[in-house]
Amino acid sequence: MAGSFDPALLALHDEDRAMLVIIRRRHRWRRSPLFNNIMITALLSAIVIQSAMIFDLFWPAATYVGYWIQAAVFLFYLILPLSRIRPSVVGSAIIILIFLIVEHVRFCVMADESYNFNSLLFYLPFLSFLPLYKSGVSINTIAKILFWICVIYIFTYVVGYDRILSGSLGDNRAIKDGDFARGARLYLATVFAAFVAFYSVTNKSIPIVVRAIIFVVAFYALVLSGSRTYGVIFMLVLGLSSIRLFGMATRVLLFSIVMIICGLVMLGLLVPGWNPFAQMSSDGSGFARSLEYEVAMRVIKDHWFLGVGIANNFDAQQIFFKTREYLPLYPSDLGILGPLILFGIPGLLVFIAATYLCMVPSLGRHDGSGFRGVQLTAFTCAAFGVISPSLLLEPNAVFLMMLIVARLRDGPLFRVFQFEKLWFEAVSTDQGTVMQRVMAVVSIRHRRIYGADHYTPLTMTDPDTDTDSDRDQRPKT
Repeated sequence: MAGSFDPALLALHDEDRAMLVIIRRRHRWRRSPLFNNIMITALLSAIVIQSAMIFDLFWPAATYVGYWIQAAVFLFYLILPLSRIRPSVVGSAIIILIFLIVEHVRFCVMADESYNFNSLLFYLPFLSFLPLYKSGVSINTIAKILFWICVIYIFTYVVGYDRILSGSLGDNRAIKDGDFARGARLYLATVFAAFVAFYSVTNKSIPIVVRAIIFVVAFYALVLSGSRTYGVIFMLVLGLSSIRLFGMATRVLLFSIVMIICGLVMLGLLVPGWNPFAQMSSDGSGFARSLEYEVAMRVIKDHWFLGVGIANNFDAQQIFFKTREYLPLYPSDLGILGPLILFGIPGLLVFIAATYLCMVPSLGRHDGSGFRGVQLTAFTCAAFGVISPSLLLEPNAVFLMMLIVARLRDGPLFRVFQFEKLWFEAVSTDQGTVMQRVMAVVSIRHRRIYGADHYTPLTMTDPDTDTDSDRDQRPKT
């Protein structure tokens, strides 16, 4: 009892004291001790290193060490529930891990191949929601840590682009053979460049000169990467967000468009001879996808329920697919077909649910513009699912995991969305909107402006006319 004594509770009535205890428990996750910050920094650094692939040039074991750092952090928070225990979160992590193991065993049994559980390490970012949630580190702090890690990566990519591409630093798997339009390119984990750009645009706490420099470097990295479809989607999201035309109706409309395109891609399962990528065969990338599509249709029809599973290595996967030499099938090239090929119906349902979570609902009141950068990045990555399901099949899943953690801390993961703002969105600012600033100048009375979240409007009250009943009806924070 002595350890839990708090003198501040003595001045409260029983009901108020109970309410204060509940509030403290609900906000306990906001505590961010140094140890947890260090663990999350190590986790996010490992994910970025895994995604970038270029750091192996500076340290040959970088990617391999990154895998094991992720595994160690995951197991630490799985076994030692230091700060927050929630059976549904821990149980979900265990179920996902078991599912991945079963999918690997299935492939090895069907293909008569030996087990190689190291192949599961590639999917570790998909389990990052557990340490992100149980660490207690706030989403804004997580976003800030990830931002500066990504800044280091993007600057390394841009500065070292020519030398790495030339091979003067040694062979690297990040160098991609180009097509006639783009030539050889250095692979860029585009989602991290987009995050740096969105974060630098939306976060007002960083000096504007620094933000401008970082944005230009991130944008230049996207240009160097040659990822045309991702670049178009990035510009679309950036433009809509800049003019505040990113309300509920806009998000639902864009999600519907993505689902329609995904439906057209899947139509080949029902219509013989249908190949949507054949319309883009004049482009080298489109032609390669059209060839992959024909193989994918056969593979899906043979393994539609649970997919082919996780291969022990890439060559064994191609032998199992029976692809032609030099014409491999990359599941990450075919949008919604990717998770369907590997994980069957469960993968398809998870892909649709993840796309919905990233594109449609608002995420509650998370103060700080850093979180807005996370939202916009996840939206861009989900919309890119028309070409590549990178939200699930690549380390980009960390942004999906951050959104899931934010929603779990707000309440239920799935809930009915509200329609306060349809086409336009309200974005909280320090000074309010232009009209509110004009009103503040001409008004005799000073107003208090209560900041809104990203998708609900601002409200103003007058301190001289704000009654006790008005304050009681206002949502508590």
